[in-house]
Amino acid sequence: MEQIRLGVKFSKTKYLVDEVINFGEVVQADQPFYGDLNDRYVKFCFGIKKVTASTMVDVDVFVEFYNDLMNRASIDYLEGHYYHDDEEDTYIRNGGKYIYKVAKSLAKKHKLIIEEMAEGVK
Repeated sequence: MEQIRLGVKFSKTKYLVDEVINFGEVVQADQPFYGDLNDRYVKFCFGIKKVTASTMVDVDVFVEFYNDLMNRASIDYLEGHYYHDDEEDTYIRNGGKYIYKVAKSLAKKHKLIIEEMAEGVK
């Protein structure tokens, strides 16, 4: 299995950690992938607190992680669902904004993988 170094440093905010653990819980419950990708992805997500820029990650796990980050950023930040100034909306919007920043950093660092992924979707 081909691996890459994550290569991006990011803060383990409560919002990010909670959302990434949720990614793992959803995959664990739904088993949406073929082969052992489900187990490898769940392990990565549940271990998010220990992930660093030097962490080696399977390319397919990275791609799914990036996809989940972008989906969460889209829902919580980009689509403007949480526009009120109350504490909950602000927390979610700011969390989504930070996840978007992390996803953009990963996309910049691993541009070719993201481009290949996009080509595969067409």
